[in-house]
Amino acid sequence: MNEATSNTCGLLVNLNGQTEYFQFQWSLNPHLLPNGGTIDLLFQRAPPPAREISSPYRDETPDLIKYLPDQESHEFETIAAEKAPDVFGFITQALQTLVTASSDACSAFKMLVPTVDGYISRSDAVTMRMNGCILVDEARSFTSPLQQVKALPSDLGSVEIFDLCASALGGVRVRASNPKDAQLRLQQLEAEFINRLSFDWISSIPLSVKRLAFVQGRADAEGSIAMWEAARNLGIALVIFDAEGHWLQDPKWSDYREAFVPTDIMPDEKLPERLISAIRSYGKPFHGIMTVSDSRLAAVARAAEQLGLTTNPPEAYDIAGDKFLTRKLEPSISESFECTSAEHIHNRIANAETQPLRFPLLVKPCTGWGSECVSRVENEAMLLEAVEKACSRHQGSVFKATGCVVEPYISGPEFDANFVLFDGEIVFFQIADDYPSRGDSGSTDSAANCDFLETQVVSATQLPAEEQAIIREQIHASILRQGFKSGVFHCEGRVRDSAVEFRTNTSTGHMELVSVVTGSPQRPSAYLIENNARTPGYMVSSLARLTYGIDYFAIQMLCALGPEEIARFKAMATPFRNGAQYYSMVQYCGVQWEQSMAASMTMRDFEPVETFLRPHPPGLLVRAPYIFSSSSSHYEGLAALENS
Repeated sequence: MNEATSNTCGLLVNLNGQTEYFQFQWSLNPHLLPNGGTIDLLFQRAPPPAREISSPYRDETPDLIKYLPDQESHEFETIAAEKAPDVFGFITQALQTLVTASSDACSAFKMLVPTVDGYISRSDAVTMRMNGCILVDEARSFTSPLQQVKALPSDLGSVEIFDLCASALGGVRVRASNPKDAQLRLQQLEAEFINRLSFDWISSIPLSVKRLAFVQGRADAEGSIAMWEAARNLGIALVIFDAEGHWLQDPKWSDYREAFVPTDIMPDEKLPERLISAIRSYGKPFHGIMTVSDSRLAAVARAAEQLGLTTNPPEAYDIAGDKFLTRKLEPSISESFECTSAEHIHNRIANAETQPLRFPLLVKPCTGWGSECVSRVENEAMLLEAVEKACSRHQGSVFKATGCVVEPYISGPEFDANFVLFDGEIVFFQIADDYPSRGDSGSTDSAANCDFLETQVVSATQLPAEEQAIIREQIHASILRQGFKSGVFHCEGRVRDSAVEFRTNTSTGHMELVSVVTGSPQRPSAYLIENNARTPGYMVSSLARLTYGIDYFAIQMLCALGPEEIARFKAMATPFRNGAQYYSMVQYCGVQWEQSMAASMTMRDFEPVETFLRPHPPGLLVRAPYIFSSSSSHYEGLAALENS
């Protein structure tokens, strides 16, 4: 706490009918951020004053009374807590814990107040961006979506302290056990506020509610709730288009959407027409349309184009959604080929003019997601088996592409590269390390034992800086070649001829990225596996939100709403100034046998994992895992581990 600007007074608080007394110190930093200042508050228990406070209130004592304990007359001032119940509720809730705490205990807060006029870009900005800060016990946002705010006077010292508090847009309760510790933490939080809140969380441009058509409402609440909360906090009116009986149709979820429109969203050729008809029949104007469903991206883009809404070209989504069309645009196309049956492989092997097959190879359906039917093969027998499996994946379905791609297996480290683009330029870029799968170890028995279902994803990356720059440049070029200009793109790839590799540390037993034993003479290059032209999956998106303060779902929604939301789009794509706040990991818990999984299962049921996590400083925060069912018995559990 800044001693030069600090002030002290007494505070009488009515807690559950009991009168409690506190000493209260405060200090101001009016110019900490370009758009906001801060108030530091420090509370300690205090004995009742020697002279009784005389109050004119006969029937009811106000909840909060400020007084000057050193004055003989004990002049007091009633605090109008009802004008800002969220703010003062946050404070009194903490004060209640002090009543039974030790005599040197304290409660400290840093409150954020506006120093510019404008509109709240995202109502939970303080809560979201302070998440994970080790100096903070709790963060609160006190604003509503799109709320208009007025700048406080430039001289904050001229404003009564509790009037300043009532104007707070958000605040944090400091993690501290005594006043000395609290003052140190409040000083340290100055840097954290600058790091986390140096973006346009107050918009100078007037904001208004925009209506967004959201196609396919996701499988369940637990795996999507952050998406719907983001829309609400951005002031976006969501209209969900999905099949009759979807869980979002239930009235209990009405807080998260304006309406639910039952619609046949089968991803066939007629889907754009059905969406256009449903949207035009709604009776209110739409400002955008989007989906995060791979199989519906192109159809939604075609509907958007005909409705005059913002979109990338539908043809770009056609390319990104087809693994062979994607490969044809890459420099490495000569190493790959498309086939539609095992007979095609027999003919290729028999043709002396074709290039001999060089194992190991990778086989994957032209259309697919979630690493389904992706196999590494070591010989011709495995190749034939894998091709049959991949080509049969979509037979008899609505998908046209029933062929598969055969391409070289790249042994370098796998990565997820997430891009936020606007008009072709990179606004935000992030890499996560994708740890080896079963398929990376190889098997000569059966392609079924060489799948590429994910195991772990860690952010931020440990790849060398040079290779990060190569990924940024080359994968960005791949996205542009496909025809995309703006939005969020979740790309997967491998570093060819990398200077590092995944290897098990013999001392710890953990997989790590370490220098290769024998380096390649070739310069590293980025090999694109696929461009998922949408936000990353729910759990990987959670990594970016925790690690960088970036919410991909919010950014994509704003992008879909078009030119009027460009400023907010760019503001939401602003990461923490200091980069990643820590390493975060998603751990996928694979199931290797056919069996039912208890819906109530959590990480607490994984006792060996819990035992491993407990002794590792600074500690792994174990979030309740997202348990889901799948047609693949291998892939039924997922848990997020956030390294704090």
